[in-house]
Amino acid sequence: SHGREIIVEGDISFTTKQIFYDIDGSVRARNNLRSGDILTIAHDGNVTGGDPYLFGTIYRIDRVSE
Repeated sequence: SHGREIIVEGDISFTTKQIFYDIDGSVRARNNLRSGDILTIAHDGNVTGGDPYLFGTIYRIDRVSE
């Protein structure tokens, strides 16, 4: 897999393709993400802030829990 994976708590801000991979592996639109979802984000290691987290390049987003 590309980059590093991180699980964060709190608000995040990212610009990427408007899709993510759901728990069952299906592709979903980003507007299906909800507050409180737990995500695994494969990225390039550039993360700043914390409220919200600001990511550099994101390669993949997976929802691991709702």
